[in-house]
Amino acid sequence: MLLTVICAILGIGLFLIYRWISQNFKYWDQYGMIPSVLGRLFSANIWDVLTFRTNWGLQLKVIYEDPKYKNDAVVGVYALQPALLVRDPELIKSILIRDFECFSKRFLESDLHHDPIGSKTLFLGRYELWKELRSKFSPSFSSGKLKQMYPLFQEVGANLETYLHKQGNRFVCEFKDLAQMFTIATTIFGFSSNSLENPKEELNYQSRQLAHFNFRRFLNMLIIC
Repeated sequence: MLLTVICAILGIGLFLIYRWISQNFKYWDQYGMIPSVLGRLFSANIWDVLTFRTNWGLQLKVIYEDPKYKNDAVVGVYALQPALLVRDPELIKSILIRDFECFSKRFLESDLHHDPIGSKTLFLGRYELWKELRSKFSPSFSSGKLKQMYPLFQEVGANLETYLHKQGNRFVCEFKDLAQMFTIATTIFGFSSNSLENPKEELNYQSRQLAHFNFRRFLNMLIIC
């Protein structure tokens, strides 16, 4: 008898979860003027992202370039929750510039109490903190500052050119590794990392660790969301 009750409770629970997820994938159906991409159960529109076949940006690019949406200003998509892919340039300008105050809430926000470091970054910080940090960083990217950096850009570019010449006319490399070694530590930290000649250099190693993506890091990102 007890086993029957437990099975019934589990069955009802699974059915309610299924219904909740199914309703979540019908979110955009209530807006008849908004076309949407059909979402898969438990994986939405991110199955290829979950299986590491692509990333979310490229997945959105595929949807953006789909011919059946070429005349649509927006397209409804499903990630961890319903989202809107904006295609119209004027709408994008309105969201990012003219009416930005109405769209200030960030999709990824780290909790201040449980992640005090992550919550103070530009990417994961809440709007108030983001606005404060942006006002401090913006002067660093003024036209005058960029002009001062330009000779340093040329120096780093020349180092890359020299490195490529040393490899000969044809060689095989992992482009991601080459891009990571081609850093601009000179302009940011004020020193030359020389990672092209010394791939084991500490800054290069730490940047690789920061950019390394695996299933555990993916789960961490899900927790943040």
